[in-house]
Amino acid sequence: MNAGRGWLARRFQVIVLDEFSGRTARRFRVSPRAVLATALALFLAGGAGGWLAHRPSSAQSSASDHQEKQALRLARDRLAESEAERRILQAQVTALKEELKHSRGEAEQLAQRIRAYESILEARKTTGVRILRASARWILPPAIAYDIVLVKGGNYPRRVAGSLRLIALDDDGRQMALQASNDAPELPYRMETHTFLRGTIPWKEDWRPTRLRIIRLSGKGEARDTLDIVIKEKGS
Repeated sequence: MNAGRGWLARRFQVIVLDEFSGRTARRFRVSPRAVLATALALFLAGGAGGWLAHRPSSAQSSASDHQEKQALRLARDRLAESEAERRILQAQVTALKEELKHSRGEAEQLAQRIRAYESILEARKTTGVRILRASARWILPPAIAYDIVLVKGGNYPRRVAGSLRLIALDDDGRQMALQASNDAPELPYRMETHTFLRGTIPWKEDWRPTRLRIIRLSGKGEARDTLDIVIKEKGS
C-alpha cells in the first residue's frame, strides 16, 4: 500500500523532441496523481454535461403533461359527442319504426275499406237487399261487438227500410234474442245503396254463446234472409 502511495507521489520527467531536428525541445515534470486527477475531472465533466443535455427540463415536462391532459379531454369530448349522436339516431330509428307501423296499419285499414267498397259495387249489380258481410267478436267488459254491411242492388226502389234481429246461440242449443237497440228488440236500418251497422251488446248471462244469427226483416217485419256467423274470441 505504501509503495503504491509512493509511486503516486513521485514526479517523472517528460522530454519533448523537436519533430525535424530530433533535439530536445521541451522538458517538464509531472506526477501520476495530477494526471489521474485531471482525467477524473474531465470524465466527470463530460458525464455531467451529457446528463444535463438529455435531462428533460421542468418546462418540457409541464408542456408534455398539458398535452396529455388536453388529448385526454379531447378524447372524452369526442366520446360524449358520439354517445349523444348514437342516442339521437336510436330515437330517430324508433320513431321511424313507429311511423312505419302506424302507416302499415293505416294502409291495411285503407285496403280493407277499398275491398269492402269493391264488394259493394259488385253487389250493386244485382237486385234486392242482402247481407253482404258480417262479423262478431267478444270484447271487455263482456260484450259482443258486431259489424254488418247491407247492400241494395238496382235503382228501384230508391230507398228501403227494415230491421235486423240478432240471436245468440251456443253449441248446446241455447239461444237468446239480443236487445240490439234501446228503442226496439231489432236493429233498424234505412238505406239507398248500402249501410254499415256497427255496435256492441252487453252480455250478462252465465253461459257463453259461440255464434250470432242475423235475421233480416223487411219493413213489414217479414224475414227475408238469415246468416249465422262465429263470435270470435278477443284477440283472434
